[in-house]
Amino acid sequence: MMDDPEAIQSKILEVTAAATTLDQLEAIRVEELGKKGRITGFMKQLGSLDPERRKTVGLALNALKTKVATPIEERKRDLADAGIDARLMA
Repeated sequence: MMDDPEAIQSKILEVTAAATTLDQLEAIRVEELGKKGRITGFMKQLGSLDPERRKTVGLALNALKTKVATPIEERKRDLADAGIDARLMA
């Protein structure tokens, strides 16, 4: 069902840190957390698991979602602030 959550998190954080524009960052967010995103897709598959496994995987997915969403939002703020600073300097 799901690859290694730590590997997924690591890859997402890597591309998030490498994003240089708000558009790139939004594309990452949509690809991973959006309505048809990868993590959302994993969450939709929870219903097919037995109850005990669903609980374990659900907790892991929720943790992954939080660990990914927070840095994306922080990077978004950083890029927005940098854009404002650049406009003020011009």
